[in-house]
Amino acid sequence: AAVEAMELSFKAVKISGHIIIGEERIDERSKLCVGDTIGAGGEAAFDIVLDPVDCIEALADGQSNSISAIAMGQRGTFRELAAPCMRKIVVGAEAADAIDLNASVFDNLVRIADAKRVYVEDLTVSILDRERHRKLIDEVRRAGARIELLKAGELAAAISASLPETGIDVMMGVGDAKQGIIAAAAAVCLGAGLQVQFMPGPDADPEGLPEAFRKIYGARDLVGTDVMFAATGVSRSD
Repeated sequence: AAVEAMELSFKAVKISGHIIIGEERIDERSKLCVGDTIGAGGEAAFDIVLDPVDCIEALADGQSNSISAIAMGQRGTFRELAAPCMRKIVVGAEAADAIDLNASVFDNLVRIADAKRVYVEDLTVSILDRERHRKLIDEVRRAGARIELLKAGELAAAISASLPETGIDVMMGVGDAKQGIIAAAAAVCLGAGLQVQFMPGPDADPEGLPEAFRKIYGARDLVGTDVMFAATGVSRSD
């Protein structure tokens, strides 16, 4: 239903939209897939990244943090996905210049706390509850920060970390690269801080990656020009 609703809304918009990130194409009936053109047509040409429903399985189970999101910009706005996964750190505008994905978890939390003029113990870090994050969770706990463990909803968590007064100061961890691009669009619009590293898989060791995966990207590296972003909650968010 979310796919049909989003597709229907675009039929009234006089643009020529090209989907860069979208739904997986299962058969000829699939809609809003990568490579599809949407919109009512016109001279205005846009690249579009979208997710009609992020973490749909969690929604089906009655869990929180399901979200619908879309971003659009001029052709060539969004960086192509170099790998299926990303290691990410996201913070709000106050700490946008304080993060460094190459630094340790402890150093990042200290810098973020300094930028926000609070103690590390006052920070809350949002992390997906996955086995691959055991080391990250241990490091955050040793630093003294609080943790919000999520069953699902990394896109909602990234947006929460980008906004003030949500109770989430930082989002960290490895997740889907598609959500990373959408989160970068949100970060650009909100003036938030985001850094990512492409990963060949969710369990890859960042320190053992080949040179092609060593580069760290900021939000502006992923979203190169002015961009429009919109999101709406589908289920409740804690």
